[in-house]
Amino acid sequence: ANLTEAKLSGADFTNANLSETILNKIDLSGTNLTGVNFTGASLVEANLTNVNLAESNLNDADFTNAILIHSNLIYSNLKCANLTGATIKETNLSNTDCTEVKMFKAFLTNVDLTGANLTNTNINEAYLNGVKRF
Repeated sequence: ANLTEAKLSGADFTNANLSETILNKIDLSGTNLTGVNFTGASLVEANLTNVNLAESNLNDADFTNAILIHSNLIYSNLKCANLTGATIKETNLSNTDCTEVKMFKAFLTNVDLTGANLTNTNINEAYLNGVKRF
């Protein structure tokens, strides 16, 4: 499915299967995406402000230049996801699998990475400010 530039703010997609879906430039602000399967989905330049993505599968998803502000991704799978150039601010990534995630030139401000697996994560040229990692 191709939902490019759709405005779906405030919707509830709990446990939805959106794998391989094209969601470029989509507005998902304020959306409940708990347990969603975004495997291989394209969310380039997506607005994910105030989104709940807890326990979601974001494996191989493309979040290039996406905006994640005040979002919750606790216990999610971001393995091999692309967050190049993404703006991630005041977001909870604790206990998230970030193995081999690309965060090249990403902007991370006040992000909680407590317990996150960052094995082979690429943070080259990323801006990190107030990032919590224990």
